[in-house]
Amino acid sequence: MDTEVGSYITPAFFSVVIAIFIMTMFLMIFLTIYMDERTKHQHTLQQAIFHSSTEAIFITNEEGNILSINEKGEEFFHIKKQEVSGKPITNFLSFLTKFSSSPQDQMYSTVFVNDKQYRICVNITKATFEFMEQYIISVRDVTKEHLQKKTVRRSNE
Repeated sequence: MDTEVGSYITPAFFSVVIAIFIMTMFLMIFLTIYMDERTKHQHTLQQAIFHSSTEAIFITNEEGNILSINEKGEEFFHIKKQEVSGKPITNFLSFLTKFSSSPQDQMYSTVFVNDKQYRICVNITKATFEFMEQYIISVRDVTKEHLQKKTVRRSNE
């Protein structure tokens, strides 16, 4: 019986099966390392954009609760990330209601921060990060541009 079983699995065939298995394992390991490095690179790039932006950026979940805010947002709204985490974005941008699945490109509104009036432009982008729907809300101060347009309109009249 031993000779009969041995005739089905020759040493050469067994060596090829082991070699294919090892090559497949190495390929999977290298692919995993490559994908991990690529993901790290993308995350680093996203963080660099988030932190170096000249606009205030909020990241919220689908319910509109703040997950994160960049340094410019902390500076503009005079708040700290730890104080606003988990709170509704409507505490700061009251004109925003429940986000739709296709948010508007730009919205303009007037907000008061520390009793000072600002004209702002808000962009909302829906994104999926780590299998979770999130919204990236960028806020740009357009007060100067708004005042310049008003001045030009008045001088043209």
